[in-house]
Amino acid sequence: MGTRVLKLMGTVMLLAWPMRAAADPISIIAATRRLAVLAKVTDANGSDRHTLIQEQGDALTAATSATTGSSNASSVATLVSNISDPTHFTGRATADVTFATIGSADLSASSDFAVDFRLEESQSFMFGSTFVGSGQHDTGSTISRASWTASLSSGWTTVFNDVSSDSAIVRKTGVLLPGNYHLLVEAAALRLTFPPTLPPASGAEGATFDFTFDLAPVAVAATPEPATLTLVGTAALGIIGTTRRRRRSESAEIGRATNP
Repeated sequence: MGTRVLKLMGTVMLLAWPMRAAADPISIIAATRRLAVLAKVTDANGSDRHTLIQEQGDALTAATSATTGSSNASSVATLVSNISDPTHFTGRATADVTFATIGSADLSASSDFAVDFRLEESQSFMFGSTFVGSGQHDTGSTISRASWTASLSSGWTTVFNDVSSDSAIVRKTGVLLPGNYHLLVEAAALRLTFPPTLPPASGAEGATFDFTFDLAPVAVAATPEPATLTLVGTAALGIIGTTRRRRRSESAEIGRATNP
């Protein structure tokens, strides 16, 4: 078989290879794992305020506190997560605030897990999480709440979006079409206390989450591999036949030219 025929067959084989094999079916575009804490107390003795932000990494902890006179406050957030496998995200987080004051207190803690990813192929998903929230306890002189958020969206389309201050077990399943997606899971605690607070006010708020998010290929009707090989083989045979006919025609022309 001539070199030209082999080259043509190689070209056909390359064209028959699925183009989607060149791209990963799932890719992470961006990831944000962030903790933010604030603690501030104010009374007749003065005011004390501290903040801290921790970002990125599989294991994060952020803690701060404030003290003045007999008033004190603390805020703590933690997040342990893993995104090394694009088909399996995990995250476990806490957000807690505690305080005791005869004046005012301003406390907050949040733990955020956010991932932007792209699908080149349809994927089935399963999201499961246990959420704990201490609820909402607003009064005339305080705003106090702990909440959690779980959402998945694609552009302006919302796949799911759950927000609550109550404890819950959440399960979500479905199929995601090719495109870009944004997954967000958050736990947050907040406490604002306004003076005067006599007798001294004290309390605590907290929220947690513990989730997994899994992706798996969706079975789709595709050309079976034997059929693909048959198509390639047919094309190759066609090329060989065409080449042989061309050679015979050329030989006949040469023969007529040399034997008029």
